[in-house]
Amino acid sequence: MIDIVAQAVSIVAAGLLILSYQFKKNKMLYIFQVFGTLLFAVSFMLLGSYTAVAMNIVALVRSAFLAKGGVFSKTPCLCLILAATIVSTVFTYSNWLSILILAAMIIQTLSAWTRNGKIMRYGQFFVSSPFWIIHNSINFSLGGLFAECFVMTSIIISFIRYGKNGFEVEQKAKKR
Repeated sequence: MIDIVAQAVSIVAAGLLILSYQFKKNKMLYIFQVFGTLLFAVSFMLLGSYTAVAMNIVALVRSAFLAKGGVFSKTPCLCLILAATIVSTVFTYSNWLSILILAAMIIQTLSAWTRNGKIMRYGQFFVSSPFWIIHNSINFSLGGLFAECFVMTSIIISFIRYGKNGFEVEQKAKKR
């Protein structure tokens, strides 16, 4: 019964993550990712994949920081998120899959911190999603597996809709 609940929760989470890439504004992308990652953390807890739980909690905080912007999107917060990612992996390490999703999270975090829609989508499409697909296949997370495949499809659709340069790129204020 727990497996069925875990899969149902992950399907709802997948829907939120898939929708997140259809927003042109980064803030909406981050808001939908907050709720999607929260639900994935619950799903992975039910499946017993504790590094995945930790990575999703860190991703939730990361998305909240980026959605809030301002001081939360500065380099010290980036360093805090990267440190939390590494420390969480150390404390929840189970096997080589823990290292794989650590790498996925680091790439996803660094690409998100650029606040460049194109780079965020490239990081997700070429690194993060493929690594999570491997993790989810081995841990039998069907919802997680489908989510990553659909996220990749959603990213392709977003490139078709907006072109490769049609995404929001937040510019840093120039010093005078």
